[in-house]
Amino acid sequence: MLALTFGAGRLLTGESLLVSPGYNVVTWVVTAKHSAWLVLAIFVLRNLATSAAVAGGGAGGIFIPLSVAGALTGSIVATVVHHPDPTLFIVIGVAAFLGAGYRVPLAAVMFVAETTGRPSFIVPGLLAAVIAELMMGASSVTKYQVGARPFDGPADADAPIHS
Repeated sequence: MLALTFGAGRLLTGESLLVSPGYNVVTWVVTAKHSAWLVLAIFVLRNLATSAAVAGGGAGGIFIPLSVAGALTGSIVATVVHHPDPTLFIVIGVAAFLGAGYRVPLAAVMFVAETTGRPSFIVPGLLAAVIAELMMGASSVTKYQVGARPFDGPADADAPIHS
């Protein structure tokens, strides 16, 4: 399945956008205008490849794949609304995917603010991250986040974090 996914991505773009962690995908989506359909196809193929790699026990995490998925989604939205500068939409997409995926919208927004150096992105990023987290419900992309449970005081003080 991975070979078919990689082949389809190479056939569509002429580049190897599905083999690396994703930095080249963000560069690809930021530096040139692409149709929303092409970006959507890369989004779907990257998510299939990431899912197959994670399900197959592949090494690595999903921080970068979530960031790339957010950047691709932001680019699609910017293209659909015909905005000349997709940067804000790409950054908002990253904030939304990271905030919802890891259930930490404030950390995602601070990450975006720090990496872009643009304070004007904070409020739109926060709105997107909170809305995305609300849409995510009680789900998380990591099995180590435990659902909310009451704190039992000193008895829980020595409990391991992952219990």
